[in-house]
Amino acid sequence: MNQHDAERERTTVIDDNIGDYTKPQLFFRLAIAYADSSHQIVRSMLAGDLPQTFAHAQTTHFLFDHAVELFLKGAILKLTGKIENTHHLQPLFGRYRKLYPKKAFEFIIRIAETVKANPQSPHSEFPRYPMDTEGNVWEGYNAYTLETWLAETEHLRQDLERLIPEIDPLPPPAISE
Repeated sequence: MNQHDAERERTTVIDDNIGDYTKPQLFFRLAIAYADSSHQIVRSMLAGDLPQTFAHAQTTHFLFDHAVELFLKGAILKLTGKIENTHHLQPLFGRYRKLYPKKAFEFIIRIAETVKANPQSPHSEFPRYPMDTEGNVWEGYNAYTLETWLAETEHLRQDLERLIPEIDPLPPPAISE
């Protein structure tokens, strides 16, 4: 067997070393994965590897918002010991800022715009579904600028990379070959 065949035959297993994580860290590791996935989809659309469709952009939007939600919940959980039972980003962000008021815990992303409640495109519904809970097609949100989303997804990744170690640093993932 030559080296190329050996590489093709090799299987990489990523172990879920969940016992190595605190509860806030479990939220943080998923927040990172959602942020990375959001960024990768935008990059892939701009590179022509994925179709530049509204549905793909909408998926990126969901992954981005969910990364923010999971990060905020993990940060809140770290200081309060309680899991916030909401998907609404504005109250989660308000709670986060009360718990982490120092400038060091501010975001690079346009957080005020990200968390602002908008009844025409609710955070937990618009990016996930083609219509609202009453069966009406969403109105008022009809375009994504991919270059803007690329910058914002990169900023979110930078925010998580900077903030998580300040709150509850993650252990390295367990990888076995």
